[in-house]
Amino acid sequence: MEMVKRLPLLVYIFCAVGWSALAPSSVQAKDRFYDVRVKVRCNVRVILPTTFRKGSNTPILLAVHGYGMTHEDFGTMLRRYFGSFVIVIPEAPHVHIDKHDAQKSVYAWFAKDRYVENLKLAMRVLQRTLTKVESDLQLERSPVIVMGYSQGGAVAIAGAGYLHRRVSAVITYGGWLTVHQEGFIPLSSYRGMKVLIARGERDKRLTVEVVNRSIRLLRSGGAKVTQRVFPRMLHRPFGAQLTSVAEWANDVVRHLRPRFFFVRRPPVLVGRAPIRPGTRRAPSLKSSGLDRGSGRISAHERGERGGRMQREVDSARRD
Repeated sequence: MEMVKRLPLLVYIFCAVGWSALAPSSVQAKDRFYDVRVKVRCNVRVILPTTFRKGSNTPILLAVHGYGMTHEDFGTMLRRYFGSFVIVIPEAPHVHIDKHDAQKSVYAWFAKDRYVENLKLAMRVLQRTLTKVESDLQLERSPVIVMGYSQGGAVAIAGAGYLHRRVSAVITYGGWLTVHQEGFIPLSSYRGMKVLIARGERDKRLTVEVVNRSIRLLRSGGAKVTQRVFPRMLHRPFGAQLTSVAEWANDVVRHLRPRFFFVRRPPVLVGRAPIRPGTRRAPSLKSSGLDRGSGRISAHERGERGGRMQREVDSARRD
C-alpha cells in the first residue's frame, strides 16, 4: 500500500531523470572573438544563442555599430532583444581621438576626405567577417540580416547591397543610403530585398530629406522598404524601439522563402540530344556523342547511361 502511494512520486522522478538523459544537451554558449585582417586588424565579437549547435541554420545578424561605439557596446545593446540570432559584430577599422576627451579613442567607419576608400574597406571587412564566421560555425545556409546604427546604418545598407547574394534583409536605425556607394554598388543589388528604415521623430542628426531620398532610391532599385518613425525619440534607440525592430527581424526570418536551405545542383548532362515533345524523330548518333564510326557503342564505353541512351534511340527508331 505504501508503495502505491509513492508511485506517483517515483514516476515523476523517473520521467524527469529519463527525459533529461534523452533530451539533447543544452550548454550555455560563450561569446567568441575573431580577428579579421583587411589592411588593418579588426576585432569581431560573436554572441551565440543560449543553446547553439553548429550547422543548425540559426539566423545571422551582422551588426554594424555606430561612430564612437565598440563591439562590446553594441553587443550589450542587442543581446537582450536578438536572442534567437547569432550576432556578429565587427569593430570599425579606424580609430579617432574623441573631440570631447583627448584621452579617449573612438572607432569609426569613415575617415575625413576618404569616404569612398573607407567604404570599400568596410565592405571587405563585412565580407571577410561573414565568411569566417559562417565557415567556423557551419552556417553557410543560414539567413543573414544586416543591421546598423547611425554611421553603421549607412555601412549596413551598403554592405547589404555588396553582399546581396547572401543577405535577405537590412535594418537601419538612424542610418541612410550614402552617396559614396553609387560608384561600385548598383541600386539593382537591392531587388527583392526587405529593408527597414527606423528613426526617431526628433532625430536632429538625420534629416527627413535624407531619409526620404534613401527610401526613394532603394525602391527604385526594387527593394521592399518599410519605414518606422518612433514618436518623441531622438537619435539613439532604447528598449521599446529595439523590441519593435527585433520583432520585424523575426517576422522576416519566419516568412523567409527557403532559398538558403537547399543546395542547387547543376543539371547532369548525359551526352545526348533531347527529344522535343510531340516529335518522333530520334536524335542523331553524332549529335549524341555515341557514334564512333560503326554506329555502335563499344564495350569499353557501354555502361548504365550508355545502355539507357541506346535503348531510347532504338525505341524512337521503331516508332
